[in-house]
Amino acid sequence: MSASNPPLNDAEASGGSSEAHYKFTVSYDGTSFKGFQRQTDGVRTVQGELEKAFRSVGWTGTAIRGAGRTDSGVHASGQVISARLCWNHPPAALVGALNVSLPPEIAIQDAERVRSDFDPRRDAVSRTYRYRILIHPIRQPLSERNGWRLSAVPDFEKLRETGAVFLGTHDFASFGSAPEKGGSTVRRIYRSRWLRSAETPEKLFFYEVEANGFLYRMVRRLVYLQAMAALGFLPGDSLREALESGRPLRAGLAPAAGLTLTNVSYPAWIYDSDETGKQAEIF
Repeated sequence: MSASNPPLNDAEASGGSSEAHYKFTVSYDGTSFKGFQRQTDGVRTVQGELEKAFRSVGWTGTAIRGAGRTDSGVHASGQVISARLCWNHPPAALVGALNVSLPPEIAIQDAERVRSDFDPRRDAVSRTYRYRILIHPIRQPLSERNGWRLSAVPDFEKLRETGAVFLGTHDFASFGSAPEKGGSTVRRIYRSRWLRSAETPEKLFFYEVEANGFLYRMVRRLVYLQAMAALGFLPGDSLREALESGRPLRAGLAPAAGLTLTNVSYPAWIYDSDETGKQAEIF
């Protein structure tokens, strides 16, 4: 059992008359963090900073629960966490109180009451990631904070073709490792597509992928191999063959800076009957 998703203790399970279970959507710039999951003292993580803020509003739990453990340097605009706490004000006030105590790189975007048995990781129906590639022959210090710069232009039509290869249910053993030892490497991809836009001074390509789950570093591996194929360093059909045969391809990962967790989807039953549809958002 990971530190970020421990079993509920007796106090959390029983709750009090004014205690409620909340679901929060969180965004963060992961550049200066050693990933999401709390680590040893002195290591700055997203979870560690969030828990400090939660304690400032009276939270007494042992660990917040997260939908995913993003790697060092990976960003999020739609990470989901949950926590139990006593709060006798509207959710919007809770969002504001937490954000006052958070560092500039992290912000709570909304808060909703959910069922007492909600688990943001296990109850997720799908997760969506977006990867950003910028094309420019010269370093772009600001843009490269949240993207992978390529000096050569990948063949966009090849990117579109390779992206479609991954749709459906497959064994992705060639593209990542199971989060838990001995775990399944089979995943179902609902969306896998490339988009592009032209901006000054660089061109931008985006890869969007939604699945019922991801292997360790799977998205960065998918992006790297698709880029290598679109740049002519891998045969065009090599990704399909690797997917079907399970044979490994050349080593490599796209940089963490380009990756953002954009959304986590859940079934409607996670919400309290008297709170369904109610949501506090800060714009």
